[in-house]
Amino acid sequence: MAAQEAALASANPGLLAFYGSRLRAVAAAWPALPETVARSFAAPLGTLPPVDPWRLVVLSTLLLVCGGVAMGVVAVKLRPSRLGLTARSSEDEGPSVSAAALWLLLDACLVGAFFVGALVFYVVLDPPHPLAAELLSVLCGASLIALVVERGLNFLTAAQSPARGLIGLSVGAGCSFYLVTVVAAFLLIVVSAVARILSTVGVPADMVTALAVAGGAIPFLFLIAVVWLRGGRIAEALPAAATGRRGPAMRNTLSALLTAYLAGV
Repeated sequence: MAAQEAALASANPGLLAFYGSRLRAVAAAWPALPETVARSFAAPLGTLPPVDPWRLVVLSTLLLVCGGVAMGVVAVKLRPSRLGLTARSSEDEGPSVSAAALWLLLDACLVGAFFVGALVFYVVLDPPHPLAAELLSVLCGASLIALVVERGLNFLTAAQSPARGLIGLSVGAGCSFYLVTVVAAFLLIVVSAVARILSTVGVPADMVTALAVAGGAIPFLFLIAVVWLRGGRIAEALPAAATGRRGPAMRNTLSALLTAYLAGV
């Protein structure tokens, strides 16, 4: 009997059992989540001075504003160069390698300007709280990731240019694809940043996971809604199927497949 119990204890519970236990732990964490979050902000990591959530929101907003102003100033200075690249790409019906490299360099300058503006704001403010640098770094890092994603998608789809982007979509389809993917990416980044902030102030991992699981479903629900409501825009990426007699069937099939994939994720 003892040998049988030892064998059961040492046996691998399997993937389903592991995920089942994790999901049960996440579900059990939900009722106490508001109280635990409030307690963690009142005494971060159990020993540090309290963090005022509203003050954190104000500082975060000011950091984003300073970074955005710096980026805006640089964008104005680089506007003539960007307009020249856009005109050249329109004439050539697509960006050349040199034009694409220069466009990416201009985008990198914008991202760098945002970081410098945010850094200057932090240096001037110099908040005294022990967790201030870590919390604002989470926000700054999430903002930089969002900017890189947005600039990359803009480059691929040419959403701000009359020419086709690198993925070959028409102007309307490129803009739609750009907007949908940017919104979905931003939602994911916001959820991730909130989860990291809660983890930084000492919220237990199961409760952070509970919030991340619930918040992480929002971008995928948004994408599923877009797939079903704006299937015509998606079908523009498949011109032959969209214009032929099988267009509606192809759109419905694509919508169903994307829905199954996103639901699985």
